[in-house]
Amino acid sequence: MARILLAEEGPAERALARKTLLAGGHHIVEATSAAAALERVTVEPFDVIVLDTALPDATPEEVVDAIRNNAEHALTPIVQTISDREPEETRRRWLRRAEPPVVRSALGDFAIERLSKPFAPHQLIEAIARALRFRDDLGKTEGNIDQPARAFEEITSMQAEARANRRRW
Repeated sequence: MARILLAEEGPAERALARKTLLAGGHHIVEATSAAAALERVTVEPFDVIVLDTALPDATPEEVVDAIRNNAEHALTPIVQTISDREPEETRRRWLRRAEPPVVRSALGDFAIERLSKPFAPHQLIEAIARALRFRDDLGKTEGNIDQPARAFEEITSMQAEARANRRRW
């Protein structure tokens, strides 16, 4: 099935995610820190990245921006997991991102799905399935390398318009 980078700090959460994804037929590469995850994305391709927002050595923004700045993973779907033990302000920021941080890469929020922990195994499988459908719908087809770029431009335009409309209310 899919090749997935599982970047999860917590051993129990990582074990649950690993078992769930392996049972779904996916190939898993694990990382327990932001540095390890970023090292992996520089040397191999992934279909989906599952990213813990509480990795100890970098903020989620830094990790996502570094992933997006790698041409191989500029459009790779990311499923971010956030713990229910995180402070409410952090959870709100990452689960409902009303506004992006001031300094972000252009691709920062692109193709990101958020999943609250603890999650049931079926929720992770469903999030991965949605991410894979999104990737496929984006146009990763041979002979049409411009389609993902056009789709990204259209999505970012729609996001900017939505943010502008929210500010007016």
